Amino acid sequence: MTNTFSTDATVTVRLVGGHPQWDGETLTYSRASVHGVPLGDVGALLMIPDGSYPDHLSMQEGVDWRAHYAPDADDTRETWTFQGWIPS
Repeated sequence: MTNTFSTDATVTVRLVGGHPQWDGETLTYSRASVHGVPLGDVGALLMIPDGSYPDHLSMQEGVDWRAHYAPDADDTRETWTFQGWIPS
């Protein structure tokens, strides 16, 4: 059976952990992009708008870091936990 979702339906995703600018924040995504794809394809790479990266990252000039958030399991698709820092 294939899950199909209305293109208009949205879900609110809660972010947990990581940078204080994102911890506890909520974001809105299409329901299909959260529930209609494989678990490994769900998540986000988020910028820190004010550039206040942790000290060990801010010392690396020329690297633009992203906070990686993703669900830990299939039943937590709407709660994304901090997975680490990804250079972009």
